[in-house]
Amino acid sequence: NEPTKPAKQEPTLPKPVTTILPPPPKPIPQPEIYAKGLLATVNFLCQNNNGTYTVATGALIDAHGYIISNAHIVDKENLQPTCTIRAGSPAVPFGKAKLVFMPRDYNTTADNQAQARLDISLWKLEGARSDWPYWELDFDITAQREDRLLTQRYPAELLSSEIILKSLGLLFSDAVVSETDTSVIASRATISAPHGSSGGILINPYTAKLHGIIFGISSDTTRAINERILYAITPSRINAIVWQETKKQNFGFLPISCS
Repeated sequence: NEPTKPAKQEPTLPKPVTTILPPPPKPIPQPEIYAKGLLATVNFLCQNNNGTYTVATGALIDAHGYIISNAHIVDKENLQPTCTIRAGSPAVPFGKAKLVFMPRDYNTTADNQAQARLDISLWKLEGARSDWPYWELDFDITAQREDRLLTQRYPAELLSSEIILKSLGLLFSDAVVSETDTSVIASRATISAPHGSSGGILINPYTAKLHGIIFGISSDTTRAINERILYAITPSRINAIVWQETKKQNFGFLPISCS
């Protein structure tokens, strides 16, 4: 008798696994971000010692009324600068702010690129309120190339002094990141990049956190206002500047006393 052959075993195939991917994040509705900007994105109107005015943008970053902007808006001849702060569109005055922090080396740094990486200033609104609407800075995440951000600014290029003083509007648009590192973000605004955008902000459309404070515009090689590049300093770089002089992380020194 021949031995009985074992029955042939068919290989057991693994059951297919269905992977359910989470839905992509939805951006915050832009009308919500714009509405917040009407309260928390502010316009600086600073009178200089020679009688001229400096116009710039800033962002409230703390409920106690602390504002971040650029160092280059400070009049070097004014040792205790105070600026009128406006908000809304058109911008309407609602308070005054005093300079409380500026990098020590900003005015003594001869190299333009090094100076640009120090181009921040912090201001304190006068008054006893502690419930100012404000933007949160994203210290942990840096925008990447091709990311789409939002910008809010009070640009003044090509505007008459009457419009600047009475009818200056908040410009709100998209921006696409073209280059970036841990210190500086270069982006191209989809509408325009007029001068006077200093202190403007770059906003993450998904979190509504700030990813940059605009300090400059490149227009040397192009005349088209919609082809200019916005340059912004990142929150992580700002944090490093503040840490170097205060030894406090992520603006942990707020609130600080004015000096």
